[in-house]
Amino acid sequence: MSLLGLGRPSLQRLCLASRLSTSAPVRWRATLLSIRLQQRGQHNSQKPPRRFGQQSEHKSPIQQIREEQIDIIPPIARGNSDPASSSQYSEPGYDEYEAPNDPWPKVRVRYLQPAIWSFAVSAGIFSGLAYYQAKKEIEQEKKATWFQAPQWGLPTQSRAGPPSATELATRWWAELNPISKVTWGIIGANSAVHLTSFLVPRYWDLLWHIPARNVNYTNFTSMFVHSGPMHLAVNMWATYNFMLPVGYSNLFEGNGPHIGAFFLATGVLSGYAQHLTTKFAKNRRIIPEMFIRGGGASGALFGILGAFCMEYPTAQLGILFVPVSFEAQYFFPAVMLFDLIGVIRGYSFVNFGHAVSRLTLPACHIC
Repeated sequence: MSLLGLGRPSLQRLCLASRLSTSAPVRWRATLLSIRLQQRGQHNSQKPPRRFGQQSEHKSPIQQIREEQIDIIPPIARGNSDPASSSQYSEPGYDEYEAPNDPWPKVRVRYLQPAIWSFAVSAGIFSGLAYYQAKKEIEQEKKATWFQAPQWGLPTQSRAGPPSATELATRWWAELNPISKVTWGIIGANSAVHLTSFLVPRYWDLLWHIPARNVNYTNFTSMFVHSGPMHLAVNMWATYNFMLPVGYSNLFEGNGPHIGAFFLATGVLSGYAQHLTTKFAKNRRIIPEMFIRGGGASGALFGILGAFCMEYPTAQLGILFVPVSFEAQYFFPAVMLFDLIGVIRGYSFVNFGHAVSRLTLPACHIC
């Protein structure tokens, strides 16, 4: 059997195997591989047996050498191989250029630019809503100073029949207090964004924050996406429970734009805080932390919980399905300690950057 009968892919496999190491065990394995290839070349009418269920017809040399890697490189020789053997193999016609043991690309995550963007957006949110509130108050004062002419006309008669759904919704919205309007606005926005996961899932995926993407706007949009209906329902239930007492506390005094700005700015800053934790994360998982997406309103809710515990330190807080309650002044430090341990050591059952918000915060309720 001539050497040309082995075929071009087989020759490439032999050449690549010869480059891996010059040690005796490797040369012995390469000799066994060449004998096996000669035996396969004698059966031109039959396709070579495929390993591990692979069915691709066009394979690069790297893919082919991975199939025979166990036979070519012993475990001892693999750790002492020449560094040049792990170099990328580039040849026209092949799509794979990565080393076998490096499945994740090398990405340099930015931290300074997202920090500037997050603080600037938070300041812009507070400034914009403060301007809106001041403009609204000025308009109300102007209306109060103008002389109201008496209405001499006959009272308008309501149309016959029950009111329509639009009229009921308009009347219900007009009767809500400012804090409740902000609360239901947040619930409606999160529900609408979650609905897009079924209508346009490709664009919905772009709203999640992945540190390796180095995209700034997802620090804002990630607070409106949730991993599933249960995640959405629990977060919105916590929003409904805590927003009203916090909004009418001495801190916000029933100012809807103020608590709305606090919620949005806290969500942006918490998104960046989770982004920053990837700089100090220890890769204990198969997927590195920088490639794990994050989202949810739990970061903003954690800020609302902190304001609640400051304004109502003796209030009783409990956790769903746990028949025990704690005072707010002791509950909040315990939650922060749990999160700090997660940042330093990490938890195997949850992403440490989102540990508190996933487990503790949404399950809290006022007793």
